[in-house]
Amino acid sequence: MKLILLVFFNIVFMPFAWANIENLQGGVAVNDENINTLAQTSWEYAKASTTQQSFNDGFAESFLKVSGSTDLYSVSSSYQLYKTNFDTREILGRWPLTRWPYESIEPEIPFRLTDHQLGEMGFGVNAYHSSLGCLDDSPLRYGDIEGDGAAELILFLGNDLVMFSPSYKKTIFMIRYSIADWLSTTETATFNQRPLKNADATAQYQSAMVASSLHPYRLPGYRGYAKIFIGNFDGDVHPDILVWRKLYESHLINNPVQGFTKLKDTFVHYEQNLTAQATLKTGVTSEYLPQKTDSATIKNWLKTSKLTWQKGFPSTSECAGQKGQLIPEMHDVLLNDPDVLQ
Repeated sequence: MKLILLVFFNIVFMPFAWANIENLQGGVAVNDENINTLAQTSWEYAKASTTQQSFNDGFAESFLKVSGSTDLYSVSSSYQLYKTNFDTREILGRWPLTRWPYESIEPEIPFRLTDHQLGEMGFGVNAYHSSLGCLDDSPLRYGDIEGDGAAELILFLGNDLVMFSPSYKKTIFMIRYSIADWLSTTETATFNQRPLKNADATAQYQSAMVASSLHPYRLPGYRGYAKIFIGNFDGDVHPDILVWRKLYESHLINNPVQGFTKLKDTFVHYEQNLTAQATLKTGVTSEYLPQKTDSATIKNWLKTSKLTWQKGFPSTSECAGQKGQLIPEMHDVLLNDPDVLQ
């Protein structure tokens, strides 16, 4: 997949259609179904795992050998990214995958999703909901997103999308595209059988964070989703990423309307910091840095480009039997939000 970067004069550059992301070269996810076969037949898996074991970091959880190259990438269960020369087995790089300091997240979320022992949000899927659209079934992908001749790695780690630049050896963009702090109606009914306080706050969908702890209170569940749009929205030569986030809270049981209510829409504009050539000369990163662009301007860019919620990424499922269909959770009528149905 290529995003061809064109400079238009007095013309709006239409954003890239992320629906073509499946055209990136995809890696292999290691799971219970294929582990035995990979262990017996895959040199890529063997060499990636050997590299990781030299750091006492277990076997590869996913791996990708770049087509036409000796570059072999892998990710460990501790969220370390490795690069190995497939032919010589030389270890070319090892980078920890941590939270990106510029990611867009609602202030209500870290309290619910932070591992309070580690002091930060981790990666991965919680015990109650799998990742959306089966995107992390192919968690490691490779291609030139920006059309500048330098490829990026796209990693789907649970409910996080990470864009990593091998050229700059760092994460250049990241977004948590799903917040899933809620239980199903059945799970909520089981939870409500516990002797809990604040019965007046009994929710239709209980907070999963509270349910998995010894917290003696009820707390309405949260659902949150994010879409991204890539293009040149502000008319300069640097690629932009627009982030559109939505956060919802469960209705209480005394609400006759089933589902959730929207708490907020959040709009954030990111722009690539410098051209690749300038970055290599100065050592300045080429990250997509947040810009001081107001929400009204971002919404106008989306409207002018005829971009709706459904046209952002991620939008379509990669699950078996659902490929090409809208991801159900992100376009659910229970969200009681007209945006998600348009």
